[in-house]
Amino acid sequence: AALIHDLGKLKLPPNLRQPTPSMPLMERSRYETHVAESVAMAKRMGFSEAVVLAVARHHEMADGSGFPQRLTGVDLGRASQVLALVNRYDRMCNPTVGVDALTPHEALSVIFAQLKAKFDSVVLGAFIRMMGVYPPGSIVQLVNDRYAIVASVNSSRPLRPKVIVHDSRVPKDEAPILDLETVPELGIRRSLKPAQLPRDALDYLSPRQRICYFFERAVSPGPEEADT
Repeated sequence: AALIHDLGKLKLPPNLRQPTPSMPLMERSRYETHVAESVAMAKRMGFSEAVVLAVARHHEMADGSGFPQRLTGVDLGRASQVLALVNRYDRMCNPTVGVDALTPHEALSVIFAQLKAKFDSVVLGAFIRMMGVYPPGSIVQLVNDRYAIVASVNSSRPLRPKVIVHDSRVPKDEAPILDLETVPELGIRRSLKPAQLPRDALDYLSPRQRICYFFERAVSPGPEEADT
């Protein structure tokens, strides 16, 4: 569902594929038709009812402020609730206009502080625990003033993720991943926007090219999974 939810935008003119705050009502209504177009395409492609439902509801919000049906939380279903949240997070980090992009840390903070009512509380809580205080892809400055990019989250120590550190003495393709849990004297001082990095650090860390997501299991694997 996540991979195909916006296929219907192919039916729209390019200028209507991304919503803007100043979009006229008629254009906004046309934009919202991409949901029905995506559903129709998903059905023609033979996807299951569960996938089609998730696609149909990926813009519905738990507080009823979404579209096209203005459903509320209890009517959405878990897959739709997850997709709606991840879709909003991704759009905040990767908007059409790059200058408006939020860092993963900023996006998570805004969702929690300002948009919490729009998402199922269980799904949002799980998302925050998985993403950590500094989600993967966050650019940070360490307490020793070095710059780094978060590579993976430590679910038990959210302030101590694994990071790739800018070090001009090491080729960037060989830069090791540093586990901050194993280096108690180091910590994160602050989260930064990529534009705040010096040019050499920006080129080295290449944040937009290196964002990958890694999640630890919340519980130990069962016997049937232990050997996989």
